[in-house]
Amino acid sequence: MKSYPESEKVLEDLGDKVLEAFSEATSESRADLARYRRNSPEFVVDASPRGLANWIHDRLMKRLIDAVEGMDHVSVVESGPTREIFVSSATLLYRIRVKRHDLVGNVRTYPTQGALEFLEQTFQPTLDGLFEVHLILGYRWEVDAYEIGSTVLSLRDGMKNIIWLIELDRPGSSSSGATDLRPPSLPDPPRIGLSLDSTEADRGS
Repeated sequence: MKSYPESEKVLEDLGDKVLEAFSEATSESRADLARYRRNSPEFVVDASPRGLANWIHDRLMKRLIDAVEGMDHVSVVESGPTREIFVSSATLLYRIRVKRHDLVGNVRTYPTQGALEFLEQTFQPTLDGLFEVHLILGYRWEVDAYEIGSTVLSLRDGMKNIIWLIELDRPGSSSSGATDLRPPSLPDPPRIGLSLDSTEADRGS
């Protein structure tokens, strides 16, 4: 029986160095935004909300790519406008995209076929026999303050079906950890399992 991986399992598989790289990239992007506002206030004032979000996304991706460079179990793949981070563990391959999360964990994306497929968890094995899990990395957007909040990581199965959402750090803190951010009003999603026979299970290990 294969079900959604718990957040603790994912954090263990990703490892401290990767998690620290994620938090560091967010912190540096926060500093980039402050510097941008300080040095080019006229550009910031004229920017649309979407334009500013795109600017932050580009900075965050640049910081992330620099932070994970040289890690032997991490790779960055770019295909057109889509950039993804892949982290491999013993049995799972984590395919990660970067998106801004709102205060309740929602993300936005243009509903292309590729985007909709990424938002689903199919648990299909790769050529290497690893089962692929899709994660969304990003930050909480503090809409009132117009600021980059904490680093967050989420697993979902569909656009609105959040399986779990955790905070990896706290703004202004160098420590990393995992805090469940799902509000009490958000119902627990159903846990959908994928049955494997013994041959398939052996191949995935």
